[in-house]
Amino acid sequence: MVGCERGKVFSSKVVQRVLLSAGFIPLLILVIHLDLVGAFLFFIFTLALSVLGARELYSLFVRMFSFRKERWWVFCLPGALLIILFYLNSFFDKPYLGILYITGYTLAVGAGACVLCCWRGSFLKSFLVMVLGYAYTGLCPLAMLGVRIGYGPLYIYFLFLLGWIDDAGAYFVGIKFGRTRGIVKYSPNKSLEGYVAAFFITVAAGVGFKLAVSGGFGPGLWETAGLGFLIAVLAPVGDIVESMVKRKAGTKDSSSLLPGFGGVLDIFDSILFASPVYCMMLMVLLKY
Repeated sequence: MVGCERGKVFSSKVVQRVLLSAGFIPLLILVIHLDLVGAFLFFIFTLALSVLGARELYSLFVRMFSFRKERWWVFCLPGALLIILFYLNSFFDKPYLGILYITGYTLAVGAGACVLCCWRGSFLKSFLVMVLGYAYTGLCPLAMLGVRIGYGPLYIYFLFLLGWIDDAGAYFVGIKFGRTRGIVKYSPNKSLEGYVAAFFITVAAGVGFKLAVSGGFGPGLWETAGLGFLIAVLAPVGDIVESMVKRKAGTKDSSSLLPGFGGVLDIFDSILFASPVYCMMLMVLLKY
């Protein structure tokens, strides 16, 4: 009886995800692909991702620590400013030259916000928590924007596709064939079989992507396989880190923004974590 109820809950959740994806994915493709003025729509997307992600992360910190609930906007500010300044700087065709100044400015704002939000306890611990939060919800969306502006939409499709394939592969293979569970304390439902299968599926998907678009994707076949390997390794780490934070906060989802999915961090956790290293690897491989 319990198993039957669990099956109904699972089926309902899958239906919600399929219906929401049917509307969300075409819209996301449009946002990624349209250039307009310097990839303006994707800039708005990364800005919204930063603000919403920071607000969700701050709500988790409120549960974990004694942060003041009404100060969430202070936590959102540095990442948003970082992305806005980066986007404006990109119009000078030098999108990476201003990054040191922008990062320094963001950390300075972060230090001020840390003072405002510090709870009764260790200031150093509070500062580190806040700065790590800014890195996650500021620098990671910024890396996505840098990839889109610097290299074009195909490179964002690659990142998003492989990040979600890895997450979905671990989830569905684990449900069907998973036997060795509990290998990760904070994701007890994920299995070793799911992680291993997702790794190979993700790398294969990267190679398939390269073969499908051919010359439209700059890195060679082996380099693309290496990028797939990179995402296959980092994506599950991003999922585990977010699961750890949610478990410590005593909640299942980062928010209830999207039915069947949770919050933006639940959807983009794997991609956010992989995006900075992915961006740096593209700069190395494409010599820019």
